[in-house]
Amino acid sequence: MEVKRFIEKCSLQSTALALALMVSACGGGGGGGSSSGGSTSSSASVTAYKGAFTSGSVIVKDSTGVEIATGTLSNSTVNVTIPANASYPITVYATGTYRNEATGSTEVTTASIRSVIPDAAAAAKGIAVTPLTEVAAAVIAQKVSNGETLDANMAKSTITTVASSVLGMTYDEAMAVPTFNAATGKTNDPKTLKLAALALSANSDGTGSTLADKLKDVAARIASGNAPSVVLASIGSSLTAVTATSGTSSQQLDTSNPISVATITPAGFAVLETGAITADTMKWDTTGVWNTAKWR
Repeated sequence: MEVKRFIEKCSLQSTALALALMVSACGGGGGGGSSSGGSTSSSASVTAYKGAFTSGSVIVKDSTGVEIATGTLSNSTVNVTIPANASYPITVYATGTYRNEATGSTEVTTASIRSVIPDAAAAAKGIAVTPLTEVAAAVIAQKVSNGETLDANMAKSTITTVASSVLGMTYDEAMAVPTFNAATGKTNDPKTLKLAALALSANSDGTGSTLADKLKDVAARIASGNAPSVVLASIGSSLTAVTATSGTSSQQLDTSNPISVATITPAGFAVLETGAITADTMKWDTTGVWNTAKWR
């Protein structure tokens, strides 16, 4: 009998330990905890590109809007220190002097472009602040305004939808740090060329005094429920311009070996519904065909 009780006691202790480890791995007993969970602060590399920033500043805010880090851009990059107890998702804001894709010259703006980073693991991979992340940030902000809770899952799902709907990219491609020559802003990376095309399209399709203003206008219109295909009417010609071997908007480093980039086809459906938010709301293309439906 004593042996049996001993075995049962050990079994209960093992079960309790296993449960404790599971809770610890999930970030504690609270539902959806969003802190980084680390014991020390961490350094994150931020790369801002709209074209390339020659100078500027970066501000990082946590999920409650509290400023937790700042930095000064040099050749489009800066390392910032994220506190160990930072509440994710965090939002990174970039402003400064950048290369205008339309004119090839530098332009100064105080209109920030943003990137929402869902969790500490994403921040550790390097933070990209680009035209695409600005659109995603605008959609996320609209969802929050509509009453949705900002957490890692919401941020990831929104970025995934925006990346696919606007540039035909995956979540990982949208969050990847762009690759380019910091001095010229030019690149041989197809994903970065698509980002340049998005910026150039915003220059034609948006309103405002600077390219950054026009980009934010385009992002706001998509976030308010306008189909990306309608808002970005110039995306096709913009991709042609940035992938050309010559011209002001050409972004290719190696003009002797032209880069071929797949055609960008923005979605014909609204990224956000305009009615009340309900669970599992479906998004449709303009034809209403079932197999082209998109989850929000």
